[in-house]
Amino acid sequence: MDLSVVVLSWNTADLTLRALRGAESGAGDLEAERLCVDNASRDDTVARVRHELPGVHVIVNEANLGFAAGNNRALPRLTGRITCFLNSDCDPGPGSLAHVVRWLDRHPGVGLATPRLVSPDGRVQRATRAEPSPLALLNRHTCLRYTPIGRGAARAWRAAPTSPIPVPVDSVTGACLVIRTELLRTLGGFDETYPFYWEDVDLCRRARDAGAEVWWVPDGPSVVHEGGASTEILGGPPRRAFVEGLVHYQRRVLGPRRARAFAGLFVPGVFTRALVEPARLVLGALARPAKARRRLAAATAWLRFLERDTAALLRLLRLPR
Repeated sequence: MDLSVVVLSWNTADLTLRALRGAESGAGDLEAERLCVDNASRDDTVARVRHELPGVHVIVNEANLGFAAGNNRALPRLTGRITCFLNSDCDPGPGSLAHVVRWLDRHPGVGLATPRLVSPDGRVQRATRAEPSPLALLNRHTCLRYTPIGRGAARAWRAAPTSPIPVPVDSVTGACLVIRTELLRTLGGFDETYPFYWEDVDLCRRARDAGAEVWWVPDGPSVVHEGGASTEILGGPPRRAFVEGLVHYQRRVLGPRRARAFAGLFVPGVFTRALVEPARLVLGALARPAKARRRLAAATAWLRFLERDTAALLRLLRLPR
């Protein structure tokens, strides 16, 4: 088998069916299999996939295991020499996945890649990241965002490649992550200690540490990525999980001692920004009524974060030694 495509689903029946159909088109003339891992959806995802796409292997989890553990349940069932983890809100263009597989076949030193991702309106999305420095993270996610301190580092971290040809990168998004199955098994799949977010960055880092290169391959057909399908159901971005994953990743990168120092700056900085951001957004809504609804929704998300996650966030200051 050339390719195994894994689609993880949680209450996204229509999108999941579209992604699985798109995976067949994206695989082109490759010999491919499709696997749907369902994270205990409350909708009719499992029944509809089994009825409408009987050729798809369905794996049903009894609970919502999250991104890393959910996708890892497919590992024992993979038969393709290449595996693609595809978000349920992605729709691969014809031949898009086949192009990346054939590109990997021509470049044996590359272990992991992603195609060009575009929004439904055709805009190219940011599908890669540089390795983040602590200063970049502080500027992006704390009150340093309102200052020039670390702004250049944050821009460098988030800068998207503009090359029309494949280029090496530090990490790629998990929305459409294509990896050699042998490498995936050697790495043990995604690290399940990440709650949600950063597990794709961690996988790319471990792949690089194992001697495999990570590349962005934009010179083939695109994959349409809507973004935020499951997080929209949650009523906004799960900021607590993002912060927890970020601090966890920095502990892996920096080591326990430096990670404690980083968390001592980062966590209070995030908390302080959560106090300031709602007021800033409300004032912005008053100044620009045309964007009031969006700004007020963002302010509500920050207030919800403070109400729901403050205690858990502060516990991150007590990192194990």
